[in-house]
Amino acid sequence: MIYSKTLLLFLRVFWSRYFDKDGKGKYSLAAARLFGLSYRLSDANNKSFVFFFKAFAHAILAKKIRAEDACHIYSGGGLYFYDSPWFEQGENQRLGHLQFFLKEKPAGSIWKNRLLGYFRLGDKVLQVIFECILAIFLLPVSLFEKYKGSTGLIFWEYIELVNLQKLLKRQHVRTLYFYSIYEKDSNITSIALQNSGITVKKISSSTPLKFWNKIIVACDTLILCDTFQLEELKLYSDTIQVKNIELWGPENIHHTAKYYNKPIDPASGMNVIGFYSSAAYQRSEHGDLDEWNFEKNENTVMLYLAEYLKRNAGIKLLVFPHPREKTPENRDAMLKHYNDFFSGLDFSIYEGEVFSSACFDKSVLGISMFSSVVYERLYYGFKCLMMPFEEEGMGKVLTSIKNICAHDKTDFFSKIELFLNLPVDKYFEKTGLPESPFVINRNALANRTREQHVMLKTAPPHAKKPNVVIVDYGLGNPASIQNMLRRLGYNSLITSAVEAIHAADKIILPGVGAFAKGMQNLKESGLSEILNRKVLQEKTPVLGICLGMQLITLHSEEGNADGLGWIPAQTKKFSFNDNAKLPVPHMGWMDINIEKNHPLFRNSGNNPRYYFAHSYYISHDTPYSIATATYGITFACAFARENIMGVQFHPEKSHSFGLNILNNFILHL
Repeated sequence: MIYSKTLLLFLRVFWSRYFDKDGKGKYSLAAARLFGLSYRLSDANNKSFVFFFKAFAHAILAKKIRAEDACHIYSGGGLYFYDSPWFEQGENQRLGHLQFFLKEKPAGSIWKNRLLGYFRLGDKVLQVIFECILAIFLLPVSLFEKYKGSTGLIFWEYIELVNLQKLLKRQHVRTLYFYSIYEKDSNITSIALQNSGITVKKISSSTPLKFWNKIIVACDTLILCDTFQLEELKLYSDTIQVKNIELWGPENIHHTAKYYNKPIDPASGMNVIGFYSSAAYQRSEHGDLDEWNFEKNENTVMLYLAEYLKRNAGIKLLVFPHPREKTPENRDAMLKHYNDFFSGLDFSIYEGEVFSSACFDKSVLGISMFSSVVYERLYYGFKCLMMPFEEEGMGKVLTSIKNICAHDKTDFFSKIELFLNLPVDKYFEKTGLPESPFVINRNALANRTREQHVMLKTAPPHAKKPNVVIVDYGLGNPASIQNMLRRLGYNSLITSAVEAIHAADKIILPGVGAFAKGMQNLKESGLSEILNRKVLQEKTPVLGICLGMQLITLHSEEGNADGLGWIPAQTKKFSFNDNAKLPVPHMGWMDINIEKNHPLFRNSGNNPRYYFAHSYYISHDTPYSIATATYGITFACAFARENIMGVQFHPEKSHSFGLNILNNFILHL
């Protein structure tokens, strides 16, 4: 019964809170977040014992709700997303974000803020009974908790989780894209969903994980919005426990990407500074939680900006308000707020209808204390400066962005002077910031367009495109490889049909998962036989990717299983001593060392980077290794033997570098 199962889950989390000495298991980590601060409540209510009882009463007296209000169905299928709160613009934004990266529309959505209540009278009776049982345990627990009001929200979260599971079961949902992971019950929710057999894919926002998401468990895939969050995964490796990592982009990318598809003109808006507000002063006026001293610190940044403008009469300031500030009820307060700081200076306030993230070219340098929009500016290749006030604000700044953060007023002024006068490419070079996937792709597309003009003049008039087959043996995501090939202009077929593989000119063997299961699937489907014939006898070029590369080796320690044996190499498990402190699986971007000149790496440039996600590696002592990478130990990240090639990284996730690998495999091998 769903009510009793969910109650038992909550009780298990309560028990872990007080009796699990290790504190590193998923239940203990879920408890740490469950009893922490809630961003649904004001600062006062988070600590209020009175609110604890109000929350219980509100849960008991919750009214009847309609399933169609909480669950929006778009089409048939088992792929849904989960978010809170519902509003039409927010729903459209989530749909656009998912469709941009998935290339398909989700079947439906469920909205957390519409789940508190009952569907039928029988549900109401059960809710009252189980809420009272929950209160027996939660009341004494609350006496020991700092955030008593936040603890009281568990009464609501229990009902919301029960109703969520009911809707997911009714709609036969198999995969859930989870947006509202900043909610304090997000981890206990995902534990319940995984226990029900649902694949959970959590999506971060553009804000640093340290604010709301440094505890993430029960997650099949964590989807990040920018590359800087990869560094945070290492910082919080003890509390972020995920199986797979994917790197997407900003939540507004479906709206804003079209504005930045062409390289940036570094001369545009040379005398205009943009200031991006977080509306911290309005949040404070409404009693919102201000755990990071945003209001005080943001006001300090504006005082510094005003002083800089007084000293530099030729510089203009364009203020980009937070959407919250531009609402009719807040606009007058907004105008007064900025006039108080910048009156008499050359400044204006952007009040256009287009997103501020679609207007990055209106200022040459974007400045904020902290704003997620700044991370979007960087994603699209625009210059930025932040002043996060490490000691009393955001805490320690990430190594990857420390060079674009000012530490005091003097540093703030000097960095403005420096950044204003640096061209965009020199800014990224000087600060050591990595280019985002979008910028890498944009530059690669511009270069590829130039190359294609040359190729069109020299290509044979009736050049035949090869028949490319991506082997489908039940593991991995072959569709993402097919999408990358489509971007290169090549058609391909995802198939497990022997006849289709027999006709292939090029074969790609992808894969994510367990080695033994992969070999079992290849053998039981008869694919290993046709692959052996094509590769070993007919010498058809084959490219193994990640698990596909490992399957090409002789043997793996994973499952103690034999592979296809095309390359004399061993697949081994990463194993580090306590001093190394390297998380496994190894996930993230990494430079590689190309050891041998091979067509697979043609036109790779000086510092190629690729995306890795693996727990096992191939020993680099194989004579066929052509490139290595180092993660605690050095391993072969690419090998080649005549027509047989393999790469440990994921070309389909490595943007322009990965596109180059796939293009070389199709064109030159």
